[in-house]
Amino acid sequence: MTDTVVEAKLAEERISGSAGQASPRTSPAWIARFDAYDLATIVVVAAVAVIALCTFRDYAISNDEAVQHHYGELIIAY
Repeated sequence: MTDTVVEAKLAEERISGSAGQASPRTSPAWIARFDAYDLATIVVVAAVAVIALCTFRDYAISNDEAVQHHYGELIIAY
């Protein structure tokens, strides 16, 4: 057999032999796929989402919004 066929068979055995089976000493298989940067990103995105949901009612019209609206109408009219 060629090397690629042997490698493919070994990879298939590893995938089929360990599908859905987590060692009692290790974390679940779906967590093992993530590295520290992935987990940090998930934590940061979740924190930003919580902050946005807690503060979205505090936002209002800014002081220059009427001026910018009029300026936009002038640009469209041009």
